[in-house]
Amino acid sequence: MSGTPKTVVLCFHGMGTTKEKGYEEEWMRKVFEYLTDEQRNQVLVHGMTYAIGVQNNQKERWEAMRREASLFYNKWARKFLMYYLSDAATLEHNSDEPDSPYRAAQVSIRKELNDLRKRPGVTKDSPIVVLAHSLGCQVFSNFLYDAQNGKGIFQGNKASRWEKLEKLRFIYSVGCNIPLFVAGFNEIRPIGETGAAWYNYHDRRDVLGWPLLPLKEFQGVVTEDRAVWNPTLFESHVTYFENKRIAKDIAASVAACARS
Repeated sequence: MSGTPKTVVLCFHGMGTTKEKGYEEEWMRKVFEYLTDEQRNQVLVHGMTYAIGVQNNQKERWEAMRREASLFYNKWARKFLMYYLSDAATLEHNSDEPDSPYRAAQVSIRKELNDLRKRPGVTKDSPIVVLAHSLGCQVFSNFLYDAQNGKGIFQGNKASRWEKLEKLRFIYSVGCNIPLFVAGFNEIRPIGETGAAWYNYHDRRDVLGWPLLPLKEFQGVVTEDRAVWNPTLFESHVTYFENKRIAKDIAASVAACARS
């Protein structure tokens, strides 16, 4: 298999404080349990870090707020809301503005993708698997939609075939909250045809994780919604990658890419 292009696994983190490098290793820990050494060696895992600037701003604002004594009660909940809700509000704000956080995130993803293309073992034919959690599902969808349609950072700066993820084979979205972002729109515009199988997982107890196929626009785009029970009740939104069923499904897809 030495001449086989490596399979690239792209990870898109969700809301909260997990934005630094390294989160992807934890995501793939259980997946790798179901792969052979040879299969693992054929995989390049990359965690996108498109919101570092947002997180630094959040830390600064939270430090300013937590010194206010009147906010002592429910401090944990307040911090949760500041990080989680401001992620969504910030990364979706002023998407048409050149200096917006939305575009900064897209520029970061584009750069990381092109840097990956230069890594040993990665070729134009490398199959791609996307893992996206929570808000990361929306961020990934925004990037690919813009690349496919010449929008955002790709307006007047056409996306390459690599940037359009034309070798995308599988999409795994978990705890997906795309419906929360599009529910009020007159028209919902999902990504275009990719040729990839898209599996969307939601824990029945996770109020931030939603199925997609009830929205008619996603029929023919999403392959299957899969309801699961994650290992912990009160942390169901953040334990998808500890779920054995999901890990096995991802591993099977990665192995299929390695065989192709």
